[in-house]
Amino acid sequence: MQKPAKVEFPNIKNHERLSEKVSKLVEDAILSGQYPPNSRLPTENDLAESFGVSRTAIREANQNLKANGLIVSRAGSGNYVTRYSTKQVQRAFERFGILNPDPNVILNFIDLRMLVELETIRFVAEKHDKKTIEMLGKIVRQMEEIFDTDKKKYSKLDARFHMTLARNSGNVLFPVLIEPIEKLGLFYAARDLQLDDPILDGMEMGLHDHKKMLASIRKGDAEESVDLMRAHLLRSRRNYLRNAAIERR
Repeated sequence: MQKPAKVEFPNIKNHERLSEKVSKLVEDAILSGQYPPNSRLPTENDLAESFGVSRTAIREANQNLKANGLIVSRAGSGNYVTRYSTKQVQRAFERFGILNPDPNVILNFIDLRMLVELETIRFVAEKHDKKTIEMLGKIVRQMEEIFDTDKKKYSKLDARFHMTLARNSGNVLFPVLIEPIEKLGLFYAARDLQLDDPILDGMEMGLHDHKKMLASIRKGDAEESVDLMRAHLLRSRRNYLRNAAIERR
């Protein structure tokens, strides 16, 4: 078992909100590499003595660190630094978008999506992986079957198409960015689709876009695939701006 590193912490017994200050200092020690992933933190007693605070303050600080995904408890062994997962990053993006529904924030997400998705489809077209192409083909067939009967299911399939591109791009960070953006799209679509707006023309155009992108990927034409994705996302951006303008009236 790896022994915990010896880190000198400042005594903070005269300061307010001790648990927050403790958790911030331990977090700094973790992020600076003094406690690398999988290393064990000092015991509560050792931390309490080092900081000059009560075990209660240390316990609360550890709870903060656990809530932020920086440490994990192992029964009978102590607290260990964990590897920060991509799921935590995705949740942070998703929560930020939901809790900040400002049109400009949403527009920022749309622009970020465009930057990333042009590269996802480029990589997938260049790789020309048979299994990925089969998955995309299945999704497009399902979209074609229900586009004029089930708007919510169509939206989920649309998101699945784009997430499949990201997950199979070969870049582990692409889905970290794209998946929460797609989930935000579904969140707002679910809210907006409660209205009975006649949007089938837009859905039919979207289906046409996805069929063309799939055909281009099947050909292995990366540049054409990028051009098609750019046109598709620019249309979505224009639709959002138009709808946002209508809502502000």
